[in-house]
Amino acid sequence: DEHWEMMLTCLRKHTTIVFLFNAGETDSVKEDRLLLKLLTHQRHQGKSWRDIFFVLNRCDLLFQDSDEPLAFINKKETLRQRVSKHVKNVFAQEGHPTIYTLSSLPMMCGEILFWNYDALSNDDKEYLLSQSSDWINRFLSDAKCEQFPSSAKKWTYRHVQLFRHEMLNFTYYNTFLNGLRTHLSIR
Repeated sequence: DEHWEMMLTCLRKHTTIVFLFNAGETDSVKEDRLLLKLLTHQRHQGKSWRDIFFVLNRCDLLFQDSDEPLAFINKKETLRQRVSKHVKNVFAQEGHPTIYTLSSLPMMCGEILFWNYDALSNDDKEYLLSQSSDWINRFLSDAKCEQFPSSAKKWTYRHVQLFRHEMLNFTYYNTFLNGLRTHLSIR
């Protein structure tokens, strides 16, 4: 398996592993197969499953059809139970992994706009602003949406700053980053 060979190369060089789950994935078999391989590898190398930093990415997809947090809560809990079951099967011990959440694409869009606004080509800027406007309208309250022009073409750098600030909260970026810092500091 090509992906597994690439992972093994990285595993030989690094001690921390970030395992990304895709919130939009409907077929958990692929993820579970790779996770089981990774956990088995960790056990055979005398390493712990706790070296793995688990992330549920693309969480914004869970709010596409509804702003109810139930889908998000259920997805995260189901994933935690799946990972716990695999940890128990491979390591023969109870494991209660923390699953960090992230919506990396809206956050990266905000970061690119924030740090490179003047350096972006007009086409790139127009595309990123259009995406940002779409995320604002899909995921933020009406009151917050009113702080932005209805057309992305009318956004200024101040709107980019506001978008980035909102995405820091919406995308779980700060929680993810603090969790990763903590994970790295104890490894």
